[in-house]
Amino acid sequence: MSKGSETRDRGREGDATNGERGSDGGSRPQFRPSFLDTEERPVPETQPRPQADVFFVEVTSNGTSETHRFDQAEEAQSFLEDLLNQGTPENEVAAFSGHRLAMKVSFRPVVHLNAGEEE
Repeated sequence: MSKGSETRDRGREGDATNGERGSDGGSRPQFRPSFLDTEERPVPETQPRPQADVFFVEVTSNGTSETHRFDQAEEAQSFLEDLLNQGTPENEVAAFSGHRLAMKVSFRPVVHLNAGEEE
């Protein structure tokens, strides 16, 4: 067997992991990119979750719509993911967030005039 074939055979033994040595003491080739071995892993950019008092998901199907209310963004997100995984078309769902609004209620007198009668 030539020296080149020995190297190829040695590379096939067992699992290929970084820094391990084969049964014959030879170093195995690296199949894993070195950037995967660093402690810092890139985190995909995500948008911050919306801050709101309440979240709504509207599902429209066959001309009718249902509105579902959620107190947490995570609950609404999970519900949307489930709908889409079940095959609901994306154009049939919509999500809304809202804030509770303060209300100021005032009453005004209501006057009814009656002809000739006292009440």
